[in-house]
Amino acid sequence: MNYKLKATNEQKQLTQELGLQIAKIRHDLGISRETLASKSKMHLQLIYDIESGRKNASIYMIARIARGLDLPLSDILKDIDLKTN
Repeated sequence: MNYKLKATNEQKQLTQELGLQIAKIRHDLGISRETLASKSKMHLQLIYDIESGRKNASIYMIARIARGLDLPLSDILKDIDLKTN
């Protein structure tokens, strides 16, 4: 049996917020996606997918991205919150 669950709207929202936050920080620091991918030791396509909200990043991936941005993990997560209706 396949128990794969569909992402809820809240999960999609958090994934998109995280991606936008990473893209904003990267842009503010003047770092290209290529440079971030290299410094994070991740594929460029994965960085693109995370920033665009297409890929739900694990905490390990987020930590690697934070390291690639030379920031503490908390700086990436600090402004992300679950908006409830």
